[in-house]
Amino acid sequence: MQSTQAAVITLSLGHAAFVTNQPIPSPRRDEILIRTAAVALNPIDWMLLGSTPSPNAVMGHDYSGTIVEVGQSASEQYKVGDRVCGLVKGADRTRPESGTFAEYILAKAAVQIRIPDGVSFEDAATMGVGAIAAGQCLFGPSGLNLPWNYPPKENHDTILIYGGSTASGCWLIQVAKLAGYTVLTTCSPRNFDLVRKYGADAVFDYRDPRCAQQIREHTSNKLRIVCDAVSTKESVCICEKAISNKGGLYHSLLPAEMGRENVKSTFVNCCTALGEPFEYGPDCMVIPRMPAEFEFAQRWAGIVSTLWSGGKIKPLVVDKRAGGLKKVVDGLGDLKNGTVSGRKLVYTVLDD
Repeated sequence: MQSTQAAVITLSLGHAAFVTNQPIPSPRRDEILIRTAAVALNPIDWMLLGSTPSPNAVMGHDYSGTIVEVGQSASEQYKVGDRVCGLVKGADRTRPESGTFAEYILAKAAVQIRIPDGVSFEDAATMGVGAIAAGQCLFGPSGLNLPWNYPPKENHDTILIYGGSTASGCWLIQVAKLAGYTVLTTCSPRNFDLVRKYGADAVFDYRDPRCAQQIREHTSNKLRIVCDAVSTKESVCICEKAISNKGGLYHSLLPAEMGRENVKSTFVNCCTALGEPFEYGPDCMVIPRMPAEFEFAQRWAGIVSTLWSGGKIKPLVVDKRAGGLKKVVDGLGDLKNGTVSGRKLVYTVLDD
């Protein structure tokens, strides 16, 4: 194996670059080293670049590939040659060698996902962040902490997934539906069919001035559980108005303010699933290790693997882009500009 590799790294606040001289890292005891096949882009990638400067850190959170080296304590779970995908913390000062936008990736073995036979690397690259975060948000200790019932029990509650056509929203819809919840969601009319394909029972146009009122009427003013995959002032306002007068639970994927005292608000960063400290926010605050989140993520990764191999969940719609790692920065610009909806940007790496 060569000693250096191609990668996309942060340079300074708001600036990233494709380089070819990045050192190839070695796995710790509980890690695996992966030869990257494909990477997928997430909003958090460009958000971190514009808010948390981590010079010379490898970017990226989603990947798929083949294991080429296994840490000592990970050898019972994986072997060289296994195909895997999952979540990695990218663009981080505490572990600058981490990140998925590179030819070789370090990953925490315990929370990665084995790729079923017959699934392409491009499809698998869409799984990690979305599938793990959906479990954390809905069932994790710092999320809504809802019961995971599978096969689902009857007469479950209704849940609103705000932003159903986002990558996170599609995962939240799938997972909530599998747990037996009646799933409502919001998106633009052009994506109504997409979110219904993932399991939404009712869909509302978030641009309609009566959106919140329509949800209230549909639920007879009984909606009490909301997961907000967008987490803007506009989404918080609609969610706040849609929740029952009696109150309820609100979870956001980014820190958000909910003004109602009878609504409990929660937020968790998906990277707490890795069981390692990491950097977050413009003040470069270090988030400490969260053992409960790591323990949940290990269990949840196993559940995802079982559901996926059994055909119960499906990857997101792939928008495969040409150019490999060299073009990733361009794709991040498209995500930031809001020109991507209802699909996941994926770049292949192996053959580039």
